[in-house]
Amino acid sequence: MEGYRDFVVQDLVVKTHTTRYRRAVYRLADGGVCVAPRLAGVDSHFGIGLKQYILLQVHQNHVTQGRLLEELREWGIDISAGQLSRLLLEGHEEFHAEKDELLPVARQISDHLHCDDTSARHRGRSAICTHIGNELFASFTTSDSKSRLNFLRLLCQPQEQYRWCEEAQQSLEWLGAGRKLQQRLARQPDGCWLGREAWEQQLAQWQLTHPDHRRLVSEAALCGTLLTESWYAELGLISDDAPQFKVFGFIHGLCWVHGERKIDRLIPLIAAHRQAKETAQGTFWELYKSLKEYRLKPTPNHRQRIEKRFDRLCLTKTGYPDLNAALGLLHAKRDEFLAVLEYPHLPLHNNLAENDIREYARIRKISAGTRSDLGRRCRDTFLSLKKTCRKLGVRFSEYLRDRLAGTRGIPRLTELMRKSAQGPPQPSLAPDTG
Repeated sequence: MEGYRDFVVQDLVVKTHTTRYRRAVYRLADGGVCVAPRLAGVDSHFGIGLKQYILLQVHQNHVTQGRLLEELREWGIDISAGQLSRLLLEGHEEFHAEKDELLPVARQISDHLHCDDTSARHRGRSAICTHIGNELFASFTTSDSKSRLNFLRLLCQPQEQYRWCEEAQQSLEWLGAGRKLQQRLARQPDGCWLGREAWEQQLAQWQLTHPDHRRLVSEAALCGTLLTESWYAELGLISDDAPQFKVFGFIHGLCWVHGERKIDRLIPLIAAHRQAKETAQGTFWELYKSLKEYRLKPTPNHRQRIEKRFDRLCLTKTGYPDLNAALGLLHAKRDEFLAVLEYPHLPLHNNLAENDIREYARIRKISAGTRSDLGRRCRDTFLSLKKTCRKLGVRFSEYLRDRLAGTRGIPRLTELMRKSAQGPPQPSLAPDTG
């Protein structure tokens, strides 16, 4: 015999497992009945493995509820559509709490956040799903409004807090409020209100009835909270230039990939215009490459060269009017495109948010929208937790089983985020020695 030669065959075994617990029943002297208690952890007619499988199929594999119900019944599981719905919607308070912790912890340990949103459907009407995240986490929240006010409310998680103060007054001016409204609010004393209901009552006391005035003052009050609490001090927001993501007092960096689209979407009809477009795109990407090098080793001289090249690109007249207009739009956002020169830790693109939110778009195509507030919250929660698990190197299936069983073998995701954030320091602006 000369030994063995292995031949490996992989297979998968899926089977149901049903346990019947026989609980003793006693008749008491007073005529009552006493039933022996269930074993610890046995609180449902459906086991942990089945609950894990249901959540995994819906939130990771995007199986619709109808097809999942059909599959389970084919396997011999005695379950109704209502029971399946309750397993998907109810009893997930711990998951919701863990999701709600993500952003408050991320703003303590991060130096930048990516922002993006996409359309959604809820109760048969148009809605919006907003993504906030970075390399450590992803948080999705579906709401009815695509506005700066909605985004500010999300940044204030876990609780909306409205603060009227000097910073709020400055924000109101930055938002373009009329002089009469500014003067009227300048006479109001400083204060802080917790929750939307308390704030709405205060707006009524100030006799603010016009919807635009209420919106502007609410945005300013939320900015007042964010600036005085310093939750996002030195923390940059990266976006695709959507106006709702631009917030007073915040570091705001724009995505260069989205910026280049202003040039790329042009359709030149003559050779001279085509050449001008190609030259502009080539210079644009050369600047992008220079910025990537600058982030690794920032120096004042390098910064000045990049600023001059950016100005030259955007302000030089090319003979192609449409291209000149597109470059003018880029130059109007000069500070945001070149924010990385002041803050080298900022990313140059928003691809992370684009990739994260793409999965929500796939879910929207498969199962349309949500029909209840609880369903909407569950979709946001489990998508956030799944994406965060992937970023932290945790298997989502194991995470679900750990939380459902209550074994706590996997630390809270916020703890893993803190550990992952303990990396090498980011580059800082150094003197030019060359």
